[in-house]
Amino acid sequence: MGRYDVYQNPEKSEHRHTPFVLDIQNDHLDAVETRIVIPLRDARSHGMRLERVHPSFRIQEREVVLDTPTMATFPRSWLRSPVASLRGEQHQIRKRWTPCSALTDKLYPHAPPPIRRLHAPR
Repeated sequence: MGRYDVYQNPEKSEHRHTPFVLDIQNDHLDAVETRIVIPLRDARSHGMRLERVHPSFRIQEREVVLDTPTMATFPRSWLRSPVASLRGEQHQIRKRWTPCSALTDKLYPHAPPPIRRLHAPR
């Protein structure tokens, strides 16, 4: 599993409107049994779109919209083989919605801090 990998939505009943999910969880948390994902919704059925919050991408010949405000967690066992990667678009994904990016950066930073800093006195 890798950050910014795209998976088919494991909820088959939602494939028409939400064909994919994007894994945004930091790779350093691979041992955790859940993954933070953002739905990638079909652009034609998404409805109102705010460019700042809902960037669009093309996955398997389909235009999809990243629905950042509805991020969720899925058991990692639900996510099979990735069908695409948006690693090259990570800047656009992370910076489109600053409050969300700030929150995920705090919860899931790029690299874990050194152990000595975790226990350093204040």
